[in-house]
Amino acid sequence: MRERESHQVNYFERLLSDRSVRQKIAEDLSTVDIVYQKEQWRIGIVEQGQDLVVLTPGEFTQGIGILEQLSRTERLPLKKNALLYPSGTFMKIESLNVTGGGVKQIYPSWSYALDRKPTKNKALSIPEITIRPSALFRQNVPELQIKPGYYPSGMPVPEFLRIQGFPVKDNYTDGNPFHLERGGIITPDGLVHHPDYYLQESLIDDKGDMIYLGINEGSASDDSIKIGPAQFKKLAKYRFRQPALRYHSFPFESETMLPILDTPISASGWADLVISPKSRSRLFVAKEQSQAEWQKMMTRLSELFVGAMRKKQNRLLAFVKDETYLEEYLAEKESILKDYYTIEELSNFN
Repeated sequence: MRERESHQVNYFERLLSDRSVRQKIAEDLSTVDIVYQKEQWRIGIVEQGQDLVVLTPGEFTQGIGILEQLSRTERLPLKKNALLYPSGTFMKIESLNVTGGGVKQIYPSWSYALDRKPTKNKALSIPEITIRPSALFRQNVPELQIKPGYYPSGMPVPEFLRIQGFPVKDNYTDGNPFHLERGGIITPDGLVHHPDYYLQESLIDDKGDMIYLGINEGSASDDSIKIGPAQFKKLAKYRFRQPALRYHSFPFESETMLPILDTPISASGWADLVISPKSRSRLFVAKEQSQAEWQKMMTRLSELFVGAMRKKQNRLLAFVKDETYLEEYLAEKESILKDYYTIEELSNFN
């Protein structure tokens, strides 16, 4: 078994030593700061007092009704969201849809048309995308008494979000919520595939700092996030030639380079390459496991997460803002993953 695992690791390391493969990865990583035409991106806020996660109904849920507990189990409602290019009946609408913003007394969400936006021939960074000036009037409703020019022409999305109550920062040196994850799948023939299997999503706290839970394979159809360890079930079912390697950017510089919730691809024959903003890289090669063993891993990770959250009264912000506590949790998570993956530190990927 160890000989087979060593052979797998060597195979992926040889694949990554190929100059053309490295060039393809580098090209993808160079686009983390831009958005392509009608590519969806969402930002949501976890605010103090609204960060309770119902992991077990009845636990730390005083004042919350039974039905609400059940509907919120392992889900955290977000009072404030913004979605770029929301989907309409037949297509993605060229706008920024804000929930819980300046017109929340009248409508739960409001759609703002884009002025400058990505085109087929030119991708833009999110700060380069601008909101079209609004001209809305409604008596006795300050949020809707907007005169032409009140939102200046060419207002960048970050500045507009701040007006709407999103505490985004002027500059980010690490964990930039306006960056997107970039990655792909490399198959044994050296081809790179870019399957559309997740939503580009950023989550921030009430100070504007990014909270990285992991990658969402779902859609932007609701205003809540799923809280609980998750596998890449959709991606693992893609019928790529095996063995296949997934590579992707990571938003932070960190010791483990692991998200709080999600796992590397949990399927035999796969490997996961994680690359930090400064090009540090870690390779997670899945060991040969039965489906029952993968499920056992997820059970262990769930128990770890629930236990860690319980010590923080199921408050997500208390959990993620305690840096020492979070580092200890991620170290324990890695110790579990080592039973299911061979983890290799690679040279800087640049």
